[in-house]
Amino acid sequence: MKYSFLNKRITFGILLFCFITLQSQNITVINATNESVMIKNNNQSVKLNNESKKEFSGVNSISINGSNLSRTINIFLEPKEKLSITIEKDKNLLFTGNHSFLHEYISETLNVDLFGKIPLYEQIGEKKNFNELKNRFRTAASRHIKESKTIQHNCFS
Repeated sequence: MKYSFLNKRITFGILLFCFITLQSQNITVINATNESVMIKNNNQSVKLNNESKKEFSGVNSISINGSNLSRTINIFLEPKEKLSITIEKDKNLLFTGNHSFLHEYISETLNVDLFGKIPLYEQIGEKKNFNELKNRFRTAASRHIKESKTIQHNCFS
């Protein structure tokens, strides 16, 4: 009786492990630079040397840190989907795979427009030119709404 129960537990554990690992998303980070970079996710930290790659599975976000490079990329994938992130020599990120448009838009365009222009918005605020600030926010918001509709159409249709 005990042997049968132990057998069932082991079989269940193996099946659960296979289901979790085989059904999880697959993210590949490729370092195409001449320098090493640190890749961190919620479980581990890996140093990628020049011209090397590393695969991750089941992660929600990845942080890439190197000289003159610091990015955090949130991952928006379904369990069976794949994404490849290539760190190019000029420190740009190239996304390929499922929902690459979405990842590129969020990490490159949206973050740069919203967070990269904070000093400009602070300068306008210090000058107390609220009409210019309001106009900049309106144009940025309308541009991002149009782009998000395009991305939604490309990714989910």
